[in-house]
Amino acid sequence: MEVSTQRCKTGVGQGRQPRLYKWLSSCYYASGTQRQYSPGPGLGQWIIVYDAPHGLPMNQRFHQHVADTHLEQHIKQGMDDGLYISSVACYHDLWTLIMNNGTDFSAQVYALSCQYSLPEQWIRFRWRESFSISAVAGNTGGCFLVVMSKGTPYVHQVYKEFSSFPIKWISEYWRCGYYITSMAHSQSRWVIVMSKNAGFVDQCVELDFQHPSEGYLKWATGGLGYQITSVAATPYRHVAVLSIFGQQAKENLQEMKTSSGSPSAQINRSSANKQYVASIAYGRTAS
Repeated sequence: MEVSTQRCKTGVGQGRQPRLYKWLSSCYYASGTQRQYSPGPGLGQWIIVYDAPHGLPMNQRFHQHVADTHLEQHIKQGMDDGLYISSVACYHDLWTLIMNNGTDFSAQVYALSCQYSLPEQWIRFRWRESFSISAVAGNTGGCFLVVMSKGTPYVHQVYKEFSSFPIKWISEYWRCGYYITSMAHSQSRWVIVMSKNAGFVDQCVELDFQHPSEGYLKWATGGLGYQITSVAATPYRHVAVLSIFGQQAKENLQEMKTSSGSPSAQINRSSANKQYVASIAYGRTAS
């Protein structure tokens, strides 16, 4: 695995071309044209995607307002209890961790990089040890929290950093059989992680829909079969990735909710109803 530094080679027989949509302007295929839209600062909210998986209840732990110096304490305690990080986010430069026992991970490591970019050499080293990037988040001060795990299905990963959301780069790697599996934003930089053998057969991206649930309902209902597999947000925009899983994957019942205050009470209520956090982000949701 390596950091993407050059174009992938598009082969023949890659299957359906995934789609990129923009909700507030016109929706369009990745090869089409796009109406210009410049979102401004809007209402900051938590965006939380819940799964209701089949089977036994999950043991999930939610840590909020975690300072850099306290990350090790919370993560070590969770791992000692058999939990692994499944999602990360940031609010006012304090980290949010979702840890649970419902992943297929067998080992996990993390790194905090405050150099306005991901820790490239550390990631390369962990790739060689058969770890894959499984979660990433950024704060407003130029720091990225990167989580890498063993036990993912990915056979190859690429990532790259951008000053704006990279529509063309994503479309290029879609055609090469990669799908978005993680994304994050810090300062003015987007990080997109794309993986092969992610278990998806199709994928689309929603940008800046007025209310997050609108974009989700458009694709998750009506027999289209999409599920939200990643969310990210900034003070100026938010992004949701929706994917169709392969035939052997079990479809989870999903729900997307927002919260302008601390989401802890909402998360606890949902957990009691066997709805567990799959993805979480904080940022702009409406103008």
